[in-house]
Amino acid sequence: LEHDANGLVHFRADQAEADELLKQGNLRRHVFKGNFVWDLPDVKSSQTILRAIGLVVNDWQLSGVFTGGSGDRYSVGFGYQNGGGNVSLTGSNSFGARVRIIGDPGSGCSDNQYKQFNTAAFAVPAAGLFGNAGRNTIPGPPSINFDMSLDRLIPISRDKNITANVRLATSNTFNIVNYSGLSTTVNSNTFGRVTGVGSMRTMTLSLRLRF
Repeated sequence: LEHDANGLVHFRADQAEADELLKQGNLRRHVFKGNFVWDLPDVKSSQTILRAIGLVVNDWQLSGVFTGGSGDRYSVGFGYQNGGGNVSLTGSNSFGARVRIIGDPGSGCSDNQYKQFNTAAFAVPAAGLFGNAGRNTIPGPPSINFDMSLDRLIPISRDKNITANVRLATSNTFNIVNYSGLSTTVNSNTFGRVTGVGSMRTMTLSLRLRF
């Protein structure tokens, strides 16, 4: 924003270029995804006891997908306490006020679920000022997730090509708590708190017969 000689406020001439550069500003900085498939070792022996064990432990396959990454970034806002709207703060119907940054917000992902960042680093807008908080000020908490499955293919009749498949699948296998939202309204009682978490561990056991 610029002020001209008459005191009027307007966008700079390069505003379109800034909008183009900032339109994807909320992307996560780092995302990693990997997967594996492990054919578990088989017990092979002519001994009666070991052959019996092999009928239980052989032909199992373990697979999994790991997903991890840095958190989304959040913008800090505020709620109006009166009916004046933008005019009461900036004197303009067109330009709204922004939150003021008056300190170091910190990393944005502390161990305290009730205070993820330094809430004292932010203040509500002051009358007559636009404020200095930009978009996506706070980096959100990172996320880690493991999805895994254990499968076994059991041949029932090789001549008729009949098989059974036993599968145990888990989502968020290690039951990791991933924060999924933050309260980012400065003048709210929950400012800085975690507002949601991702899905916890779920397990599915299935049996499929193929013939």
